[in-house]
Amino acid sequence: MKKLILNLLSIVLLFSVWHCAAQNEDLTQSTTFFQQQAQEYQHWLDQSGIGAVLRLQVIEPRPQELPLYLAFRYKNIDSIKVAWKTLKRQFDAANATTLEHALFYKLIFLMEVPDTLANIQIYNSYEPDGVILFFRGIYFDGKKVVVDSSGSRAAETSLSITLGELRPFFKGTTNSTNSKADEASFLLRLEELKPFFKGTTEQLKAQFSKRAVFYRIYQFAKQRYESKYQPYRKPRVEVRDSFDLLRFEVKDLSREVLTDADQPYWCNLLRRWKISDCNWVKREMLTFLVDYKESAPGIFRIGINIDGKVGSGYYEQIRDNGYRPMDEDFKTYLDNYAKKICLEVYHYLLSVKP
Repeated sequence: MKKLILNLLSIVLLFSVWHCAAQNEDLTQSTTFFQQQAQEYQHWLDQSGIGAVLRLQVIEPRPQELPLYLAFRYKNIDSIKVAWKTLKRQFDAANATTLEHALFYKLIFLMEVPDTLANIQIYNSYEPDGVILFFRGIYFDGKKVVVDSSGSRAAETSLSITLGELRPFFKGTTNSTNSKADEASFLLRLEELKPFFKGTTEQLKAQFSKRAVFYRIYQFAKQRYESKYQPYRKPRVEVRDSFDLLRFEVKDLSREVLTDADQPYWCNLLRRWKISDCNWVKREMLTFLVDYKESAPGIFRIGINIDGKVGSGYYEQIRDNGYRPMDEDFKTYLDNYAKKICLEVYHYLLSVKP
């Protein structure tokens, strides 16, 4: 137990050091990059089905803040309320991660900024004389993602929904949000685990608590990725969040997701002629978002969402913004990889004795 506590403290300390070092950056210097990534964010909204209801309004980089504003695709306040409630219910039921978590962490992944500097704001109206009847603010308070709706005003009128207005935006939404190509999940059933682990039911619950599971998944990642040394490649696991969710990044990978990536022709020649041990295979960076929630008494759902980026292999080191998101051409790779990792994590949790 003492070793577990010390290791958890080291994870928190690592996150804190990274967080403090990043606080001094002036985000306005990367405005062009943020605007480009905002288009990627809209593309993700559309591909995930969320774009049927929400669209990008604007992103406004400030020296120490990165707010992104989302707007609804229609103006009727009653339609907005029903659309949001329906979208959230469908998304939360189909995924281990909540809708708000997905919106926030996709922003962090694409913009490559510390959690505490970014936020999402959603209003029913952006007109200068518009009345704010719906508001959601999504931000990180230092420990977890917080959802704020305090700016909303309750509509006094009775519900008035135009089905013709809603229909175009909900077409296909249910199907598209019921599955995510980069997410996989599994269930831990305490009753089924009892034969394999000694102790009482309470002890078993402690062994598979959120904190214990998060730590073991972190151990799994360290063992799996940091041993994959290649010429000019030194993979490392960097924890970004280990409170409400577990979020970590693995950088400097090669042929992890894109298993058939080739060495460039000239590198193969240099290696063949023993002139250089060059390694110019594209680099990969993976971001893991692990969620843990009790779906029924004694049954816990572990969701693993994996986002991937690819970068040049020609340089010994590249900046984070030198990576680009794995586009639609790689979705099958990422889908298969997420399922593979999910299965590996499941067996690892069952094989490691607390």
